[in-house]
Amino acid sequence: MDDEFYEDDFEDEEVLENAVLCPTCEDVTSHQILREKEAGRGKDYLLRCEQCSTVHEIQFRAPPLKRVPFMLTDGPNSYMATVDLDSDEWLDIDDVF
Repeated sequence: MDDEFYEDDFEDEEVLENAVLCPTCEDVTSHQILREKEAGRGKDYLLRCEQCSTVHEIQFRAPPLKRVPFMLTDGPNSYMATVDLDSDEWLDIDDVF
């Protein structure tokens, strides 16, 4: 059948340690962590690319929180409440807490 596929049709994916975009290679490559520093709600890293040996910094930060008002219903009782969500999270109708 033409619709069938075999695992042999796909190459094994390479698993990279500490993979980030290297500004010199312009590709996602493995990096060695030279320094790690807590910064606010995230971390700053000093990295060395294992392909080209370029040293560069990268910052990881949690997305900012947003306060969202919503109607909370518990049986016959309903009341307004708020919840803090990351900017990439969503609430949908009928979400259960």
